[in-house]
Amino acid sequence: MTPKLFLGLTVTAAASLALAGVVYYDAQTWAPNTASGEALLPDLAAQAEKITSVSVKTNDNIVTVVKKGEGWGIAERADFPADADEVREVIVGLTQMTIVEEKTRSPGRYKLLDLDDPETKDSEAKLVTLSDADGKPVTSLVLGKVKFGVLGPGRNGTYVRKPGDPQTWLVSGDVEAPISVRGWAQKSVFEIPKEEVAQIKTVHADAEEVVLVRGEGAGDVSAFGILNLPEGAKIKQGADLAFIASSIAQLELWDVKKSEALDASSVATTEIIAKNGLKVTVRLVSSEGEEHWVTVKAEGPDGAKEAVEKINARAGGWVFKIPTYKASNFKKRNAELIDPPAKTDGDS
Repeated sequence: MTPKLFLGLTVTAAASLALAGVVYYDAQTWAPNTASGEALLPDLAAQAEKITSVSVKTNDNIVTVVKKGEGWGIAERADFPADADEVREVIVGLTQMTIVEEKTRSPGRYKLLDLDDPETKDSEAKLVTLSDADGKPVTSLVLGKVKFGVLGPGRNGTYVRKPGDPQTWLVSGDVEAPISVRGWAQKSVFEIPKEEVAQIKTVHADAEEVVLVRGEGAGDVSAFGILNLPEGAKIKQGADLAFIASSIAQLELWDVKKSEALDASSVATTEIIAKNGLKVTVRLVSSEGEEHWVTVKAEGPDGAKEAVEKINARAGGWVFKIPTYKASNFKKRNAELIDPPAKTDGDS
């Protein structure tokens, strides 16, 4: 074997060994006895009752939830109600983090753990700050990569560091700390059980009407048909009317704004009528780009009073962003759902 070949094999073997070490280190799960078990934020639990705001900041966004009486609101969305359970999970999750092991103290290696400066372009780090009623920070923490299963099956760990402290840590636990409005909001705007839907009528801006009616033209009263289906016409194969009705009858938000914040024209207006007389009107409005927004209003007889009040209290004064797939169901045209009658020889 020549010296040159020997040297090449040696380098290759060393590189392979190094790579194996990296793979092993990355996949290693840490037994409980290797962790220090010390709380990362030992004073946080005692101060939890003082916390009145939680902010999550990344390089291009910030979301702040603020305590409002007995509830929480999203500051960047005019205090639209936040889900108190989401807030509780973040605070409790931080209090329960315990140290597994020390990691790097070198700022040059923070990026590898997603613990670089959250305000740096392309950073994946999150800065979470909990503050009291005076706006004074109770604690702050930079959250980095999550190591799934690092502490055993179903037991995750997270890389973290405290602002101003060069030491980084692998800690137990996995705190999501959402950066989207949807992640914090109470998501459901309304939901009518599909078995309670009697009719769905959509009127487009050009006055075309699409009306889905339970049991219309079908032997199965649980099925949906199209009102006034032309003689000889058929529902298109693959046009799942029951799925469309079910999709329209429940709405979750992806973002939210005050009504006056969106100046847009109506694309379609949909009335969802339940068996008990509850009527929910959803107005789909146009917007720039691929975004779709709706307004929601409920009305109905005394038997539906509770549902009407709940929906209007939730939706009044707001517009809600919905995903494209959901908007497509509100925009359905008859031509998408109906195969016209077959032409005969006498047809021109």
